[in-house]
Amino acid sequence: MALAFALSLRMHDSADHLRRLARRLVDKVCLEHQPSMKRLAREPDDAKVFDAALKIINRVCDLLEYAPGTRFVRNGGDDGSDAAAA
Repeated sequence: MALAFALSLRMHDSADHLRRLARRLVDKVCLEHQPSMKRLAREPDDAKVFDAALKIINRVCDLLEYAPGTRFVRNGGDDGSDAAAA
């Protein structure tokens, strides 16, 4: 699920695409996450859709200890972790 959201953000960077993806993933996630996927698919606020997808991606990366301290951000975004670039 996290990989699907990450790829969707990288390729499309569209809240509508994330909503459609969440709708398609509802039956694929465990029962406890299905209500959240349904809510995400119906969420009208684009910012909340992006935030939810990023939260899912970053939570899974943290659990897998993939690139500790690095945050996944939208295309062209800045996660604020590089102080030298500021």
